[in-house]
Amino acid sequence: ALGALGGTALAALVDAHAPVAALASLHAAGSLGGGALLQGVLVAVAANSATRALAAFTAGGRDFGSLVAGSLLLSTAGAAAVAWITR
Repeated sequence: ALGALGGTALAALVDAHAPVAALASLHAAGSLGGGALLQGVLVAVAANSATRALAAFTAGGRDFGSLVAGSLLLSTAGAAAVAWITR
């Protein structure tokens, strides 16, 4: 599962959808447990959010980057909270 999380994080720097679909396929095949799937999805969202925040700072400056990064941080934290509550 650790290798899957590392690969997910690396792939999600560019696109979150593909690694999440790969994790879902592994889960459906019985090769990945539900907990690892959930962790992987959160890793993908967090890694992709970091890339998007960096792009916002680069393209729009400090004020714009701060707004985007704050929004992404809140949404990622919300997803993690829901995952923790429903586990």
